[in-house]
Amino acid sequence: MQQRQWQILPKISKNFVNKFPEFNQVVLQLLFNRGLREKDKIEEFLNPDYGRDLHDPFLFSNMKAAVNLIIKHIKKQNKVMVYGDYDADGVTAAAVMYETLVALKGKVDIYIPYRISEGYGLNKEAVKKIFDMGTKLIITVDGGIRNKEEVEYARQLGMDIIISDHHVAPENKQDLPDCLIINPMLASEKYPFKFLAGAGVAFKLAIALINKSTLPEINKKRLEEKLFDLVLIGTVADCVSLLEENRVLVKKGLAILNKTKRLGLKKLIEAARLNITKDIDAWNIGWQIAPRLNAAGRMGHANTAFELLITKEITEAETL
Repeated sequence: MQQRQWQILPKISKNFVNKFPEFNQVVLQLLFNRGLREKDKIEEFLNPDYGRDLHDPFLFSNMKAAVNLIIKHIKKQNKVMVYGDYDADGVTAAAVMYETLVALKGKVDIYIPYRISEGYGLNKEAVKKIFDMGTKLIITVDGGIRNKEEVEYARQLGMDIIISDHHVAPENKQDLPDCLIINPMLASEKYPFKFLAGAGVAFKLAIALINKSTLPEINKKRLEEKLFDLVLIGTVADCVSLLEENRVLVKKGLAILNKTKRLGLKKLIEAARLNITKDIDAWNIGWQIAPRLNAAGRMGHANTAFELLITKEITEAETL
């Protein structure tokens, strides 16, 4: 029988303890183990602040061009297709983008591939079907970074396409899709935080659109707040690191979720018997809410989960 060899992180030094006398040593050890060694990083971790700790979405190198392209299509009332994915992150990312475009008076539709017959990412059959529906712009969420051929095909058909993704990009720059890409994992991308979920990247694109819009400031804030419960679920479901921006999004999202007016989520929470004696936390998302959303794509089609998230009809919410 092979003997296990435990890899133990080093014990914190007395200097580190003396540097932060306000913290219990066990807490300090845990912070140290997470790589949090400086006062500002510790403060950011323990007290994430939405107004202070989120980066400007226009720090993405292609964000301005992507926003301008989307606005151009909205103004022309061209059909825009949001191309999602069938897991909880992909479905929530699709809902974030769809609801934002609808609020901005875009002519928008949704396409989520069927897990069994289509698999992950763009495929040429779906691209052709989307083109035949009269689409002029495709916006992917939570996918597309490795779909160079499919993007080229979409462009040959005359459609514009924007890739918003968070997955690792091909190492060779020549293997990247030839279109506007919003992805913090790109080697050339200077955006300060690399580990957003697909819903987080979609949220950044949505916030950039909202900020650039002519909506009154109060409407911009309401629309932004409406998206947080979706971003929360996608971020926790995708198991990304809950540090820095992700931690802020989760904290803010939990506050919104616990008073959500989203009918589908309310019914899902009710079905899972949550929020009865205490507030919902990240554990409930990871083990009770996200798996139910993921189940739609595994047992049938993820459109069910998407429709649940956006429905405004109580009877439909109950049925879904």
